[in-house]
Amino acid sequence: MNLKLERESHKAHYKKIQESLGGFGQWVLAANNNSEKANVFVETYYVNLNNQTKASFYENILDMTDMKLAEARKKDDLMKMIEELAKLVSDVKRL
Repeated sequence: MNLKLERESHKAHYKKIQESLGGFGQWVLAANNNSEKANVFVETYYVNLNNQTKASFYENILDMTDMKLAEARKKDDLMKMIEELAKLVSDVKRL
């Protein structure tokens, strides 16, 4: 019984992670039409996302999308998405 609950919990968390990754895709596309490099980066390295890597993750995405000079609201949206994704990844690792 417990094993089944763990499996269902993993499925639910991975679904949330996939939804979060979709949000990154939308943000990146709105930021820059050449979004492939940033999307690949996010999909490849999100598993390493934690409190120590959030800042570099953020900087890498800004660099890849040429958004370093973007308005603060857009950059704040990106940081909020990164923090949400980091929490989801942390939750999955604790299961």
